[in-house]
Amino acid sequence: MRGPLVVFGFALVIAVACSNPVDNDPLASLGGDVRSIDIDHVIATDWEAESIESDGEVLFTFEDFEEDRPYTLIFSEDGRFGGRTFFNKYWGSFSFSDQALSFSGADQTFVGGPEEMIEREQIYLGTFPKVDASGMEGERLILHSSEKDRTISFLPSE
Repeated sequence: MRGPLVVFGFALVIAVACSNPVDNDPLASLGGDVRSIDIDHVIATDWEAESIESDGEVLFTFEDFEEDRPYTLIFSEDGRFGGRTFFNKYWGSFSFSDQALSFSGADQTFVGGPEEMIEREQIYLGTFPKVDASGMEGERLILHSSEKDRTISFLPSE
C-alpha cells in the first residue's frame, strides 16, 4: 500500500512544480523582461509616451508627432495622474495594488484638431480605464489593457 502512496505523492509534487504560475501573474501578459513597478520611481518620474501596440503590432509611435508636444503622463503621491496629449489635457485617479496600476475617474479637455490626431488621442486616452497589467521593461513604463488588447509604453522625460 505504501508504494502507490509514494507514487501518488511524487506525481503530485511533479504536477505542482510543473504547473504554470504565469496564469495568475499579471506581468506574464506583458511578456519579455517586464518586472514589477517601483511605485516611488513611477511617481518621481515624468513620462512621455513612446508607442501604442495592439495585438503585438505597433499602431503608432509618438515620434510621428512634433517633438515639442509629446504625450505626457505624471503621477502624484495623492493618487492622481494627469498629462497632455497633442491637443488636450487629461487627469484622473490611480491606485497601486498587487504590483499593478489601475486608473479611474479620467476626464479631459476637448480641443479639436485634425481627425487623425483626435482618433489617436482617443485610442490613447481610452486605454487608461481598461489597464489591467503594468510593469517596467528596462527604463520603460508599460501599461496594458487585455480588453482593448493595447499596450502603451512610456519613457522618462528628458
